[in-house]
Amino acid sequence: MYYLPQVKIKAMAELSRRRREAENSYLKLRRKALAQIPELVELENTIASACSDICKVIGIGEDAYRVLEEIKRKNLEAQEQARELLAKHGFPSDALRVRYTCPVCDDTGFAENGQFCECHKYLLKDLEHERLRENFPLDNFTFENFSLDFYPQESREEMAGTLETCREYAQCFHKDLPSLLFYGETGLGKTHLSGAIINKVIALGFGVEYGRAPQLFPKMTKERFDNNSRELTQHALLACDLCVLDDLGAEAANSITRELLYNLIDTRLSKSMPTIINTNLTPEELEGCYGRRIASRILYGGYETFAFLGKDIREQKTEI
Repeated sequence: MYYLPQVKIKAMAELSRRRREAENSYLKLRRKALAQIPELVELENTIASACSDICKVIGIGEDAYRVLEEIKRKNLEAQEQARELLAKHGFPSDALRVRYTCPVCDDTGFAENGQFCECHKYLLKDLEHERLRENFPLDNFTFENFSLDFYPQESREEMAGTLETCREYAQCFHKDLPSLLFYGETGLGKTHLSGAIINKVIALGFGVEYGRAPQLFPKMTKERFDNNSRELTQHALLACDLCVLDDLGAEAANSITRELLYNLIDTRLSKSMPTIINTNLTPEELEGCYGRRIASRILYGGYETFAFLGKDIREQKTEI
């Protein structure tokens, strides 16, 4: 799964914070418990010496099993006595061990097999949502609050099919899915369905990049001509699991913009990496604005196209 480096760094910092907090809480509680219950010191020593006692037993022959069982019995007795003493004095029964947020990985973020722990995956998803929410109101866009009532009767059935296709696309997302082109007048739900897809895709653990063309292309252009820039925006758009380009056609189109757009579309298509493009332009206007070379990649090169028809929904809502 693709995530920006800053998201990964932030996740590791949070895991480190959790681990540090758990260990500090343990030390404070342990000091307090030992101060009030001196008998715990001897019990702790008995528990801690179990490992070294087992090592001494290895290789002693036939008596090894009997001795190991005795060590195990004494260790369990000491643990039980410690728990009883702690409970008697009002402490949690597990006060003598670190209580990590995640007992599977002890807040390291990695399971025993070296793979990401589930807690690490959930953290990355949350941080990815948080990052995108900074510039995009994701919480407003769900499949559940997408209403077909605002579409004219003659296009409602088609929009119902588009809604279902988008729902399935999001729920079964993988990196070899086709790209999508949503086109139609402003205010007809293109951004809404894109946002609903983003929400589901992030929940599945994939990394997403979203950008509005009027802001995105000037930023990429600036990075292109900045000698100190590593063109991070373009790199993120080319590498992410799902790229969503909103309001294509609203930017100031020029030769540099066209080059950047062509590179984005062509690279992702060649790698079978899905992209969603939202535009107010018709297919004919796309060719007129960006030329045959780019329009052909979008219209005939691997994008499924969906027309959004009707009257501006935001305007309709103000009339209610």
